[in-house]
Amino acid sequence: METVYKPKAFFHTEFGPEFMKMVEGVIKEELGYTDEELENLEIFTWDDLVAEYEETVKAMMGDELWEKLKYYIDIEGMIKDDLLSGNISKIKVKFWTLYVRER
Repeated sequence: METVYKPKAFFHTEFGPEFMKMVEGVIKEELGYTDEELENLEIFTWDDLVAEYEETVKAMMGDELWEKLKYYIDIEGMIKDDLLSGNISKIKVKFWTLYVRER
């Protein structure tokens, strides 16, 4: 029976085990995290990250206010600000751009 790779980091999108190993290798190499530190990381695609931010803002505002104002809130701008400030890191693995954030 083949052992399925259990990633140390939390992936918001399911990838194959070899790719997840590759992603964790890139994180360790480029961002300097250790195996133990990987457990405190979340890995997002852009769409996952946008959805996560939308859910956070919606929870803070409430459903009714969110429905009225959602078209005026710059979620992508908030993410870009977090990228610039270092709260989120961007990595490239093969043809994927992924985003790494500490939990």
